[in-house]
Amino acid sequence: MIKYFREIWETIRTVMAGMRITIHYGLSPSEEITMQYPEQKEDPARGWKISDRYRGLIVNDIEKCNVCTVCARTCPIDCIEIEAEGKGKQKVASKFNFDASRCMFCGLCVEACPTGSLKVTKEHELSTYTRGAMIYHYGVKP
Repeated sequence: MIKYFREIWETIRTVMAGMRITIHYGLSPSEEITMQYPEQKEDPARGWKISDRYRGLIVNDIEKCNVCTVCARTCPIDCIEIEAEGKGKQKVASKFNFDASRCMFCGLCVEACPTGSLKVTKEHELSTYTRGAMIYHYGVKP
C-alpha cells in the first residue's frame, strides 16, 4: 500500500517539475526558444542562422561555364543535363538544366567544376507546386 502512494507522489512530483519548466518559458516572453519560421527567418543575434557548411540550391554562372560536362558526369544521379553549340573556344551551353527535384545536394558537381561556374547557395526554400518548376534552366536556350 505504501508503494502505491509513493508511486503516486513520484508521478505528481515529476509532472510538477516538468510543468515548472514549461510555465517558466511560457511566462517569460523575452526568452524565445522556437523560431516561428514563415514570419521569422535567419537571425544571427539570437543564434538562428544557417550553417556555413549548408549546401542549398546549386546555381550556374553560365558566362564562366566552358561546357566541359565534368559536372554532369560527376553527378551520381544525373540531375544535370547539358547540350553544347559551337566548336572550340566558341562552344556555349545551349541547354544547361539542373533538376533540383532529383538532386541530393551532395556538392560533387561543384567540387568537380574546373571553372568555378557552379556555386552552392544557402537557398533552402525550394518547394513548388509542380515538378517542372524544380528544373532550373541556365543555358542560352531553355
